[in-house]
Amino acid sequence: MNIKKIFLLLILSLNIYAKDINFDELVKLSNEQNKQIMVFFHMEHCPWCHKMIDVSLSDKNVMNTINKYFNYIDLDVETSGDVMYNNELISKHEFAREFNIYFYPTTLMFDDGEIVQNIKGYRNKQKFTNIIRYVGSKSYNDMNLKEFIVDLEFQE
Repeated sequence: MNIKKIFLLLILSLNIYAKDINFDELVKLSNEQNKQIMVFFHMEHCPWCHKMIDVSLSDKNVMNTINKYFNYIDLDVETSGDVMYNNELISKHEFAREFNIYFYPTTLMFDDGEIVQNIKGYRNKQKFTNIIRYVGSKSYNDMNLKEFIVDLEFQE
């Protein structure tokens, strides 16, 4: 990996956990890494958001599966900070509105900057992991989620 890519990776990894997010650059980096992007939109006062964080997203196996396929962004729409999206700096709340998110939690999965999966609401660890594997493996190109899950169960 050349120095420019290392520097870009460092900057983006800091931005993912900082107040500001550069979604445009993350799309480029994700393409270079052959990964997709997962954005978990939530709000502080949302009990289902907390359950998703406490049960599903705090699970080591779930996070390992996410990290295998995705660059992950945890986005609390009520906190300060901006998102660079389509070369425009907008608030986190405005970023959520760009995707018509009015229900929390919502998890969006992107491939090359395009939404490939929209998950509204809480999912337990197993259901969430199945969706992550489905999207991460790009099986959505060949089958629906139900077929994918049946195929997974058949293989086990």
